[in-house]
Amino acid sequence: MRKSHAAAVNKLNEDLTGLLQAWPDVRNFYFVLNDKYKGPYPDAAIQIDALKRQYNLETSDFILAKDLENLAFKKIEDDALIELVNFPPDPASLPNIDYSVLGEVINHIMAKPSLTPDSDSLVVPDWDEKIEFNGLCEVTRRYLDAAACKLGFLEEFLKYNGDFALNDLRDRMIALYQECKDCSPSSIEYDGDSIFSLMLLKGISKQTAPFQDAFLVVLAKYFEACDVFEEPEVNDVNAR
Repeated sequence: MRKSHAAAVNKLNEDLTGLLQAWPDVRNFYFVLNDKYKGPYPDAAIQIDALKRQYNLETSDFILAKDLENLAFKKIEDDALIELVNFPPDPASLPNIDYSVLGEVINHIMAKPSLTPDSDSLVVPDWDEKIEFNGLCEVTRRYLDAAACKLGFLEEFLKYNGDFALNDLRDRMIALYQECKDCSPSSIEYDGDSIFSLMLLKGISKQTAPFQDAFLVVLAKYFEACDVFEEPEVNDVNAR
């Protein structure tokens, strides 16, 4: 899209014009765009809205990579998908493929401006009860609070990814949490801070500040959603 977005805007105009010449009664127009999970460029979005007004359409919108992925996995049976792609690839034969959605998210967040607000002025989700319930110390709380302030960057990226990728990311975070919980140094009592430290150690490929900051944003998302760490509804801490 970086090289071809101007051509995409031109094609958008040409396709709709040609479509309406052949079928003047068309009321809904969708333009399939290979956005590489990054979303359409602003000028393309502006143009498709302008065409909607110009031709008095009911709907004009994009079908993006995430939409095609969702359609494929939700609407097409497995045997039909296999027929389309000939055969499912064997992961063992593709050692150089990086299946880590987490890596894409980290790279995306790392490219965003840094935000280091004063810890006394943070506005974060109401998760104090969960932090206290998991026995997280003040240092851990500050890490999570600061990361929560950057969740908008993460959501911006995730909205252009299909459900399969999002579910994969969530499942990987849950699996990482469970792994760290199982190997936490304390085998008798639940130790939230130890699990937090282990997740930081195991969850990033490079122990540098940018990677740590990016991972913390992902961790904050699934902490808030109660996918990782324990929910306050459990009464007995030791039962965890």
